[in-house]
Amino acid sequence: MDRFDEILNKHFERCQHTKDNIQRDSIVLGNRARNVADFLRDTSNTLSELDKEFEARIGLSASEVKLLFIVAAMQVLRHVFVTKFPLSGNSSNNDNIVEGDLYNPSVYSISYNPVPYDLALDSTEIHIGPWDALAHDPICSLIIGTANIATSTLTNYNFESFHITFIDESTITPQPAETYLVLMHTIQKLCGSNSDRMKVATAFFKSLLYLKTDSLDDKNIPFPTALSIDEKYISKLDLYGVETSGIKKVSQQVAYTTLINYLASIYHYSLYDGVTDEVLYRIKTEKIITYSNIIASSINLAVFERTKEIKNLDLGGISVAIYKTITNVKFIKQVKRDFVLGKYNSMFADL
Repeated sequence: MDRFDEILNKHFERCQHTKDNIQRDSIVLGNRARNVADFLRDTSNTLSELDKEFEARIGLSASEVKLLFIVAAMQVLRHVFVTKFPLSGNSSNNDNIVEGDLYNPSVYSISYNPVPYDLALDSTEIHIGPWDALAHDPICSLIIGTANIATSTLTNYNFESFHITFIDESTITPQPAETYLVLMHTIQKLCGSNSDRMKVATAFFKSLLYLKTDSLDDKNIPFPTALSIDEKYISKLDLYGVETSGIKKVSQQVAYTTLINYLASIYHYSLYDGVTDEVLYRIKTEKIITYSNIIASSINLAVFERTKEIKNLDLGGISVAIYKTITNVKFIKQVKRDFVLGKYNSMFADL
């Protein structure tokens, strides 16, 4: 009987222990359920606070605001003194830069020099007619044309390529090149540094503008799509520089605007303290660049509206400002979404 009582007592103790555990777990579960319910009811306020925290962390300091206005001033001065849209006949033959590095012209050469495939070559060994360049094909133009401009080469319909070295607008030195290297060097630039990608972007912009050009005279090439416009209207456009010299100037505006943005990015990153989240710091960099470009473009548009002179219009700078605004808004929205939802999920997991 004593043995039976002992077994019965142990069983009772186990049941009592199980009961205590269930009661304790029920209390914990109930408390967590109440916390979750309270947390979910307060979701709108929580998300609002996280949104405010994000905005505070990407806010610009006083020194960064100063940098913003300095960059904006640089963009304005860049247009006034370096890349103002010229009147017809004001361009100089000294704009061209001699490049000795094969397949790798500078961004300035890409902007300044004539399009290499818009030429007729007739030397002892090389004979290329006005329309023998593959880049004149409307389908191939944006690929082959971009590659030719980015590498200062010309590719014909036989897929033969030639290096084009400009001495001045009337002197061109051609020599054989490898077509596959033309494409490979372009791909390498596209996957390379920011300065290399800028070369390809400038070349693409230039090839896009030349897509419907059908004249070989660099001084008389009309603005793309102008071929379907009345000739008297085209002649009026020429008076305002809407020709190849104007297109070259727009390319310069894009190149110089991007260069100033790039230098501003490097300078701002040099001030990185290593403590701030690097992605959030990048947002601050992009905000400085975007806002400064918008300010400079707004000033330019105000000047143009007042003077009504197209030479005062910074088309390249405005294009870059629009592009940066669109891409940066998308980037900031994505980072903000990840930040807010990440913080929210972490808070929920800690309940």
